[in-house]
Amino acid sequence: MSTQIRTPRLTLAAIFVTALLDLLGSSLVLPILAPLLLRETGGMFTPGTPEATRSWVLGLLLGAFPLAQFLGAPVMGALSDGFGRRRVLRGTVLMATVGYLVCGLATHWGNVALLVAGRLVAGFMGGNIALVQAMVADLSAPEMRTRNFGLVSAASGFGFIIGPVVGGRLADSTLVPWFDFAMPFWGAAGLMALNLALVWFGIPETFSVEGGAKRPGLSATLGGLREALSVHRVRALLAVVAVMTLGWPIYVQFFPVYLIQRFGADQRQIGNFFAYVGVWMVLTQVLILRWATRRWATRSLFQCSLLGLAIIYLLLLWPRRMDVLLLLLPIQVVCEGLAWPSASALASQAVSASAQGRVLGAMASVRSLGMAVAPVVSGYIVRFHPALPTLFASTVMFLAFLGALWVLAPPKEVHVPGEKGHA
Repeated sequence: MSTQIRTPRLTLAAIFVTALLDLLGSSLVLPILAPLLLRETGGMFTPGTPEATRSWVLGLLLGAFPLAQFLGAPVMGALSDGFGRRRVLRGTVLMATVGYLVCGLATHWGNVALLVAGRLVAGFMGGNIALVQAMVADLSAPEMRTRNFGLVSAASGFGFIIGPVVGGRLADSTLVPWFDFAMPFWGAAGLMALNLALVWFGIPETFSVEGGAKRPGLSATLGGLREALSVHRVRALLAVVAVMTLGWPIYVQFFPVYLIQRFGADQRQIGNFFAYVGVWMVLTQVLILRWATRRWATRSLFQCSLLGLAIIYLLLLWPRRMDVLLLLLPIQVVCEGLAWPSASALASQAVSASAQGRVLGAMASVRSLGMAVAPVVSGYIVRFHPALPTLFASTVMFLAFLGALWVLAPPKEVHVPGEKGHA
């Protein structure tokens, strides 16, 4: 079968499907991680293990994936600039399959250390989100990048709708006797294998490496983050994203703990909760983002969405009933759905076409670092009160908003004496 797709539009469609399968695989396990470690039925700890210990280990497990992603994203981005996007993407998807298989075995055997190791492998290869974004940037005009990055998020959002629901049921032995906590990991491995076939046969190379271009060695590859930081605009924006990602992961990774302790939710209910979030995520990326980008500058969308997140995180702690919480969630999802594509577009627009992989890899890396640190912090403070991680997230988002106001402020006009103003 030919690997060439005839039009950029068809190539983009194939890339969106790749993003969908990638997040569908990773989101299968979202509803099971907290019950797996916090409940006696998870089988990962001996009976009587203190809840504080379980929460701390949960924080480490949740942080392992993004920590490895932090290390992997700049490597993948730089390698793709030197060797081409498609070749590197093939290898990452293959190794992600192996990582999920290791996680399944670890869960089946009740081995926490092996589970963390599998998450590290899958997370490092999860740095390929930088490749997907770079491929989209390769095929998009500058004025279309925000929208197309939003479509990548929308494709991921479809995976986020289906994944948690399916994952929660794959772990439910009342549906099928041999379903258990390992099944979502087996399912994720199968989806990665399907994704590998798509990348291998359905996606062409989107970036031409010049014949005289120097292919990066290890030191040059690891210098991708340093090279991105040499651009002042990118450096400042990455600082804001770094602060932002200290708050956002707490909602994604530790809000299930709040749902368990506040509402007594099980893995199926957590899966339904994330599916509801996914529906609004897709609506935001497909409809609201396109409408918003036609009316406001990318800078304004980014700043307003950060302020909105700081406010809504506080309001999420108010409901005493799940149905009231579900009424507030769309506001939070819309703000998130505007923030991330806007941040990626601002970074992409700041550099040349030849640096897209490195800069977007640096962006994904910084985002992953925040996602690695946040759950470790949350795993500690949640022991004192289940609402503290969300309060922390709100505070951090407000700081990110203040940083965005300063970093992205429009340049001041310089008045030249004697020069007349224009009407």
